[in-house]
Amino acid sequence: MCGFSSVAPSPERYSVKVRWANPFNALSRPRIVLLGFGLAALLWVLDSLVQARVFHRRSFLEELRTPTPGEVWVRLPAIAVLMVLAFTIQFLSHKRRETVRSLRESEEKFRTIFESAGELITYVHRDGRILDINPRIEDILGYRRDEVIGKELTELGVYPEGVLPKVMDSFLSVTGGGLPSGQTVELRHRKGRAVFLDSTTVTIEKKGRVDALLIISRDVTARIKAEENARLGEERWRCLTSSNDDFILVVKEDEEIEYINRTFPPQTPADVVGRKLTDFVEEAHRETLKSRLKHVFRTGETIEYDVTLDAEKVDPAIGTSWFSSSIVPMISDGKVVKAIVVAKDVTERKMIEQALRESEERLLGIINSSPDPMVVCDVEGNIVQCNEACRVIHGFSSQKEMLGLNVLSLAAPSSKQRVLEALRGLPEGGIMRDLQATMVSRNGREFPAELSGSVVRDVDGRPKYMVGVAKDVTERLRAEMGLRDAEEKWTSLMENTGDIITVMDRDGRVQYTNRALLPYSPEDTVGRTMFEFIGNEQHGVVRDTLNRVFQTGVAESYELRAKIAGVGVRWFATKMVPIKREGSVVSVITIATDVTDRKAVQEEMEKVRQQLAYAEKMESLGHLARGVAHEINNPLTSVLATAELVLKEMVDGRVSKSDIDQIVSEARRIQETVKSFLAFAKARDFVFQESDINAVVTTALRAVGKAQLRGCEVVTVFDQSLEPIRISTFHIQEVFVNMITNALHSMRSHGKLTITTAPRDNGVVVSIKDTGAGIKKADLPRIFEPYFTTREKRGTGLGLSICRDIIMRHGGKIEVESDGPGRGAEFKVYLPK
Repeated sequence: MCGFSSVAPSPERYSVKVRWANPFNALSRPRIVLLGFGLAALLWVLDSLVQARVFHRRSFLEELRTPTPGEVWVRLPAIAVLMVLAFTIQFLSHKRRETVRSLRESEEKFRTIFESAGELITYVHRDGRILDINPRIEDILGYRRDEVIGKELTELGVYPEGVLPKVMDSFLSVTGGGLPSGQTVELRHRKGRAVFLDSTTVTIEKKGRVDALLIISRDVTARIKAEENARLGEERWRCLTSSNDDFILVVKEDEEIEYINRTFPPQTPADVVGRKLTDFVEEAHRETLKSRLKHVFRTGETIEYDVTLDAEKVDPAIGTSWFSSSIVPMISDGKVVKAIVVAKDVTERKMIEQALRESEERLLGIINSSPDPMVVCDVEGNIVQCNEACRVIHGFSSQKEMLGLNVLSLAAPSSKQRVLEALRGLPEGGIMRDLQATMVSRNGREFPAELSGSVVRDVDGRPKYMVGVAKDVTERLRAEMGLRDAEEKWTSLMENTGDIITVMDRDGRVQYTNRALLPYSPEDTVGRTMFEFIGNEQHGVVRDTLNRVFQTGVAESYELRAKIAGVGVRWFATKMVPIKREGSVVSVITIATDVTDRKAVQEEMEKVRQQLAYAEKMESLGHLARGVAHEINNPLTSVLATAELVLKEMVDGRVSKSDIDQIVSEARRIQETVKSFLAFAKARDFVFQESDINAVVTTALRAVGKAQLRGCEVVTVFDQSLEPIRISTFHIQEVFVNMITNALHSMRSHGKLTITTAPRDNGVVVSIKDTGAGIKKADLPRIFEPYFTTREKRGTGLGLSICRDIIMRHGGKIEVESDGPGRGAEFKVYLPK
């Protein structure tokens, strides 16, 4: 079944069959002979009557009984003609009956075939009106016959976009006298699913021209889908193997390599394919490999084992490599036809194992030479090695006496629980620092110590040993007592330094400040939060840094821009140092040094740096131009080759639409590459201004255009309470245009695009979520890499890289989330105020 556009509707026509009732049809051969004799007798009587009445020669009875010889010769030809006419009529009537009977049998056979055929048969008038259609339409397209018969083909909603014009061209060609040809057409079932029909057209001519078409269509949906699945399977296999870091080979039963995804440079897969797999394996392993291959082909079982590759045959600089290999059978019709060899390079692991053994030897050397007490214990805490300093401080006569003891036996009762908790968390955390504990010697003497520890793991990352150091801090504690005596001196120093020194709690509330925070006095600041003295734009930085210092116990530094009343805007180099008590951070000391003058010098240096960066950018653009020239050259070569082929086919009168499509496709690739190049090479001068992010997103949507958005549902959820943020409007708009366009390409002009804006920390977040093809988990870490793209033959891989660069210049970041192929993706853009 097919439909056609631009077919003018014609007046309603009716076809009526008129049958002439031939009286001779009911006469058999004897009756026709008797009829002939009857007509001859009637002629004889009439002629006798005419002779008697008109010519008055003799009486009627005499003329009837005894005609003259002349009258007989006159009557005989007429009688002969009547007899011949009677036989002729009989013969023609018989032939017509036979013809009518044959025609009726043919019509019955055609109707039987028409009604019971497995294909869809459509009888279409030359004006596009459906005259008849067989019952298969209900199975194939879901429509009843009475819904279709009598309608114009263009009135049926069974054609996807773009199909109707192609079928129209074919219809007009056939009805105009062209040769009918078969074609595969995609239609839509009444329930919306795609149906593929392989159609053949038969013309029915009347008075030398095409009067109607008989279209025989066979449902080939299953075949088309099978072919598509096979093609997609092959593409996925090629994509999977080409992007896999492991070596994947397909090997025949005679050990010949049929396929390899990658090899050692400078060799290419073409240099390896066709050679024997055993040619690349060290001679000592060849027989083992052969037996393993034979076993896989014989039993169909998967085998895993390590093998040494003689990589010097590929490149002498590579040397010998170790691989962890798996041989997987490829089974067809119950028989192993090929084998897939997956080889993972474990050379680095082998080297790490050797390095680990050497490291353990070095560790023992360090332990034995350390002046601090050190022990090595297993994951249960049992001592397996200790040094001489540990033996001496704990009062044992020899190191062997300590082997096998649990490390908790070296801790005083008051510290056993603390040490036990630290040991339990060590395998997961991997390190322990500065744990305050009281240790005990063999004779019962207790001494304060500061414990540190770390975990030694095996090649698989599992904890193997724990190494601990117990530093005697008796002298240090004495020093701390002296330090407390010097507290007044420290306070005096703080009050007289030019730096602003502040002590804050976890909430940023000031516990102490010196007198350098002018024009504020310590009385004005203590008890209030530091956030009351700095601008809103700095709250996020200070709060995040403060939280991290309390959580990690590690000092951090940052620069702060603050506007101080009566002074103006000043820059401070600030450092937050944790104050710990029994291992926990209780407060933070903030030391802020005025670096306003230094920042002015840095600004001058930044101008010089930008000039240097511009020169470097020009050089980078040269490299980029060479890369883009390479990207353009491949599709341009295809365009020129296809154009020459089309030119030749135009001369021969055969132009293929697929060739034209190839030219358009490759030309669009060139266009996209050039656009990305121009975007990447565009001057990066950012002009920052206060802008409404909702208006910027709306402008980006308009820039994309209704044509690209057609067919997609666009949902915008904007937070109208958002304050303006300081951005380069042009560059941020380009980011959103690029990301919206990517989402539309992913959905292929149908799906749902959701754009939301919302506040986030000290800025805004813009989410662009689509229901398109999604992103593989393996591709997520590389999605922002230059030249990396998931759109085969359509993308340059520069768009998202440029977007990330622009957002980073704004101090923001881009995040991407996807649950996998076919589940859409969501890009989140964070921009600070």
